[in-house]
Amino acid sequence: MYRALALSISTASRIRGMHSSAVEVLKSSGRDILNKLAQHSQLDKHLVKNGAAEPFGLVKGELKELASSIVSQLGANNKLLSAVASHYFQQQGKQMRPGLVLLMSRAVSATGTVLPQQIRLAEITEMIHTASLVHDDVIDNADTRRGQPSANALYGTKQAVLAGDFPLARASVMLARLRNVDVIELLSTVIADLVEGEFMQMDSRRETLLSFDDYLRKTYLKTAALVGKSVRAAAL
Repeated sequence: MYRALALSISTASRIRGMHSSAVEVLKSSGRDILNKLAQHSQLDKHLVKNGAAEPFGLVKGELKELASSIVSQLGANNKLLSAVASHYFQQQGKQMRPGLVLLMSRAVSATGTVLPQQIRLAEITEMIHTASLVHDDVIDNADTRRGQPSANALYGTKQAVLAGDFPLARASVMLARLRNVDVIELLSTVIADLVEGEFMQMDSRRETLLSFDDYLRKTYLKTAALVGKSVRAAAL
């Protein structure tokens, strides 16, 4: 888990030029997570799964309420809009991104507790990610997601596009209410990164497909940008 976190941060730092000292702070925080895990794993059996460390056990309580809290933020006067927008949140995924945000929040906390603002940040991160999945399924004309019918297959393409926009709009309002300019600026760039990354993926020119630099940049924009920037935001 720490290696995945470090890789995302390192990728972000190489491509966006993140200050080296900031990278070291985040890597050090990742080590703190593992140290805390080692200290508690002997007492808390839920932190060990099949003989291996299970870092998300540290934030199991916060993650348990995540999806229901997000769904409550997606209520709308139009019942169909609410149903389509909340469709993917009814099918719980791995929750890796909000999990990493919450782990970083615990790592940088003097008391080991997660602040309400950091929990909200984890929700915002998951909303941005899930909205991108809705749009990805429309672009790919996918029939299923997580073993269930996709939003576009179930409700229609037009409805899915608009329903994918809705969580982004609500996430933007939630982000503004955090009243942290640095966090707002950091997370606001993620949506542009996701769109740019998707356009890079649709570029089928041979020289683009064979370029490893383009592959790294596309991977950063579509995946690592949201992970790296949301985890950074948790420490601000």
